[in-house]
Amino acid sequence: MEIERLSCNIMNLFDLIAPTFSLKHFVSFVGLSFFFRSANKVMPYY
Repeated sequence: MEIERLSCNIMNLFDLIAPTFSLKHFVSFVGLSFFFRSANKVMPYY
């Protein structure tokens, strides 16, 4: 019951954010985070 209400609130939050925070920005952000994480594995001193 609580989890359903929480997920509903999260969906409403995404509906509010969606117009300003587009999917392209989200995908590029995730791609950059994966890139830096793999770069940190290759270069631990960085």
